[in-house]
Amino acid sequence: VYPKLFAGSRYAQRMPIGSDSIIRNFNPDAIRRFYKDWYRPNLMAVVVVGDITPDAALALIKKHFSGLVNPVNERKREFVAVPQYSSSEGLVVTDREATSYVVKINYPVKPETVTRTAGDYRNNMVTRLMISLLNQRLQEQTQQSNPPFVAAGSNYGNFIRGYENFSVFAAVGTGDIRRGLEAAMTEIERVKQHGFTAPELDRAKKSLINMMMRLYNNRDKTESELFAEEFLRNFLSHETIPGIEKEYGLYNEMVPGITLDEINRVAREIMADSNRLVYVTGPESGTVKIPQPADLLAAMRSTENM
Repeated sequence: VYPKLFAGSRYAQRMPIGSDSIIRNFNPDAIRRFYKDWYRPNLMAVVVVGDITPDAALALIKKHFSGLVNPVNERKREFVAVPQYSSSEGLVVTDREATSYVVKINYPVKPETVTRTAGDYRNNMVTRLMISLLNQRLQEQTQQSNPPFVAAGSNYGNFIRGYENFSVFAAVGTGDIRRGLEAAMTEIERVKQHGFTAPELDRAKKSLINMMMRLYNNRDKTESELFAEEFLRNFLSHETIPGIEKEYGLYNEMVPGITLDEINRVAREIMADSNRLVYVTGPESGTVKIPQPADLLAAMRSTENM
């Protein structure tokens, strides 16, 4: 999937674990050079969370890491540019070890918006509410007597370093792949054309506030691992970490004022792109009819003309 998912960028040719030929025949000096080039202090961070005093943690960090120094002539770190899709494309990828089929629709990437202000934070809330509304609708379809998929969901957020995008998936198990895709795309088209309703938004707001209230009320029971993961996201992708007390206050202040017009406008903007990558992953063979890439594109187009 990666060559199509990251088409036009270096990520399309660079698999994270490397190629078989490199792993089997690498030059040890090349591995050492790579380590010295990139595993250096000015590209690293140490996160310590737990039952330890700051002084004790600092002493351990100095003990184990003070010997590291940056290279004299360090290699420049270059970030990879990822272009938007120039057209829509379908893809089918099968694997003999897979057990069920999943359809995914990937929308073009956009430069990631870094949250710096309270206004940025509020914009994130609007998007988060919109995604929760769409996911609720997709979830409701799984409760039918003959559902088109066993699970489905959408997401808007970090895609690859520096970029974000909108995506939708539908897990059809061993069911009708095309039917699952058409059902998910139909829901997207309904949102684009008609938006959400006021009662849906009211329920989503209450649910969001209640979730934050539970987190706030249980703030002294938060596992250290969750704090560490939050610090890690801040270091890697600049996610804000104002703390649960501040966030709870912001949610109570901002969520009630979010309007249905804002939600529907964001939905239309996010779902507007016509160039998408739609792909199926699943078993190599079985009783399920696997559509061809052209069939996947046709299924998407058929819902847009509803």
